[in-house]
Amino acid sequence: MCDDKIVCIIPMAGRGSRAKAIFGNKPKYKMKIGCRSFLEYSMITLSKIENAQYIFICQKQELDIEFIEKCCRKHGIEDFKIITLKKLTDGQATTVFNAISQSTIRDEKVLIFNVDTYIPNLIVPETLYKFDGWISSFYTDIGDRWSFVKFNNNQILTSVEEKTKISNFGCTGVYYFSSYNIFKEIYIKYSSDIKKKYGETYISPMYKYMISSGKSVLVTQDENVIFFNDMISNGVYYLNERGIQLEYYPNICKEMCWEEIEFIEN
Repeated sequence: MCDDKIVCIIPMAGRGSRAKAIFGNKPKYKMKIGCRSFLEYSMITLSKIENAQYIFICQKQELDIEFIEKCCRKHGIEDFKIITLKKLTDGQATTVFNAISQSTIRDEKVLIFNVDTYIPNLIVPETLYKFDGWISSFYTDIGDRWSFVKFNNNQILTSVEEKTKISNFGCTGVYYFSSYNIFKEIYIKYSSDIKKKYGETYISPMYKYMISSGKSVLVTQDENVIFFNDMISNGVYYLNERGIQLEYYPNICKEMCWEEIEFIEN
């Protein structure tokens, strides 16, 4: 990988209504699976990103600075900012755009990742600096509730669709842009079209406009991806004395890693 700084953006400003039905009325980023919070799992997923700055986006009324700072200290994150929004937006792309508009970010490399997904061994391409974008994907032969990608023999994105199964490779929620300006320009020009078609401003359709303009987007494949929202929606969890355990649906049937976990006080 290139030594340039990557700004890792973690939007956590959504409603979280499905999760709250199970975990109680608390911000999604503070909810726990086992003894780790959702936020911690996001941090662990991105821990292989070198020279990273973090930006955490949350609703102003759900802000818990002490909790976020404690998570950062625990995982060795020193360079971070917290940006709050006053109200819900019409989608993740809008959340990122509105938040970054409050920051000094201009043409830095940016990586956007969900707060409700865990990838234990995220593959970070060593050649990432050669591409305009990067999407992490996973294999699934069931369901159509994700974004889906097609790519050629060189792992270069050729097509992407939201909630339409054009292949067996869904998006994990890791979205990289080699410059925030690329994200910004596409959002300003096409976000209304994206919302009109899909009902909200998803990020994955933005890559359609990237590749149509000749930009190259790398697609990698990750394994053992755990989507907490899908776990909750489909009831694939159970309770025992150690907390909430997972029975993951596509290809995993195991518990999360409970050993070597420390509690984070609420």
